[in-house]
Amino acid sequence: MFYRVERGALCHYIRWADGRHDVIEFAFPGDIIGFGHMDTHISTAQAAARTIVSHIDPAEFEQLMADDAQLAGRYASAVDREFEFMRLRAVQSTQDAPARRVASFLAALSYMGVREGRDANLIPDEVSSGAVADQLGMNIASLARVLSDLKTRGMISESPQGLRILDLDALEQFADAR
Repeated sequence: MFYRVERGALCHYIRWADGRHDVIEFAFPGDIIGFGHMDTHISTAQAAARTIVSHIDPAEFEQLMADDAQLAGRYASAVDREFEFMRLRAVQSTQDAPARRVASFLAALSYMGVREGRDANLIPDEVSSGAVADQLGMNIASLARVLSDLKTRGMISESPQGLRILDLDALEQFADAR
């Protein structure tokens, strides 16, 4: 959901698991907040003064973005933040949970695909490359075993274009299981 700050000010920040806070921005009257593709936001906002916000419907938001390059840039930054958050979550998962790291990474790629106008359920062939294995802290054989496991679980399948995500919700739930 998108909101316009009508009055006051909001501090938009990320709260990390260790209790740290990283301020992303301050939002003032006229600013729009609430960007992202995920069902759950990775960041939060707190009023820094007495604040009033109003809801903006998605169609109006799309029009505002088309007319305002700065807003489009802020939106792109929010989507990049989500992707980086999910990538870090994948990499920082425990070493004994490679399947969860891969599931989290695939979910992040899915969200990036949406942002780039691609099919959210299709991950191109490059996902089985050595570079991806390196990013996830595993070797190519381990990555192949994990992908096979995710196929067996019915979360992904192979297609001529790459990997097809069959159940994104199940993939995300599996990635988050601890």
